[in-house]
Amino acid sequence: MVEANAIFLIQATAVLLSLLRRVLEVELSREYRGRMWRALKRWSDQILLRIYALKCAVHYHMHVMTGERGANAYWAGTPFTAAFEVRAPRQVDERAA
Repeated sequence: MVEANAIFLIQATAVLLSLLRRVLEVELSREYRGRMWRALKRWSDQILLRIYALKCAVHYHMHVMTGERGANAYWAGTPFTAAFEVRAPRQVDERAA
């Protein structure tokens, strides 16, 4: 179990360092560092740190993708929509039940 925790901690550190090297916005980089520091102080489970580091990486990926969408001539002017369809909950007729 100790070996697994060490591996998770190393992976979380590698993901975070890789992310921080690529983030160009100083405020965003500071936010990721602060959030990971608070998570490190709060959680003792290294798998949670790894998951949180991956969550930060996915957030940055979406930040870059939505930013590039406006600069790309192919996507310019199109509204950002989710990749899935959101449906309203079906109304249940209580008289039929």
